[in-house]
Amino acid sequence: PDGSTLAVGLGGRAEGSDCKAMGSFHLLNAATLETATSVSDFRDSILAMQYSPDGCLLAVACDSGAVYLYNVAGDFASKKCVISALSS
Repeated sequence: PDGSTLAVGLGGRAEGSDCKAMGSFHLLNAATLETATSVSDFRDSILAMQYSPDGCLLAVACDSGAVYLYNVAGDFASKKCVISALSS
């Protein structure tokens, strides 16, 4: 939110490969590009990431339809909640 941190999500496994980085995301210092935090909670490709307007939460959307919310103001390791897409 203040431009000091970049959120980078990984995914898009190539057919037949076993990419261990899939489903992980990293927060980088925008000035140095050094990794400040790495999280690997799931195996789905990450499609989108968005900070809340106040910068306290980070939403991470996966190709499974799930959206994970992380408390970036706290310890960051704990998910606030998981929202799954409804099947039609």
